[in-house]
Amino acid sequence: MHVSTESIRTRLRTLLSEYSDGLTVAELSELTNSHRASVIQSLYRMPDCYIDRWQKSKGNHKYASVWCIANIPKHCPHPTDESYVK
Repeated sequence: MHVSTESIRTRLRTLLSEYSDGLTVAELSELTNSHRASVIQSLYRMPDCYIDRWQKSKGNHKYASVWCIANIPKHCPHPTDESYVK
């Protein structure tokens, strides 16, 4: 099944917003039904996602990155009061 990159990114953002403690690439891959390589590639291209910490992988001596999403606020709205306009 071919899924567009933007669709994967949208799903990753939604999942990371729902799981505030973060998710590993394996978890994201399973939840999005996407290849791990596609998930990794997408995460590195998303400026609002970051590796929050590393956790020991189950059953081996490797570490898995735990990804989170930054809560970036919207831009401040432009003032409507004429006193701000010069």
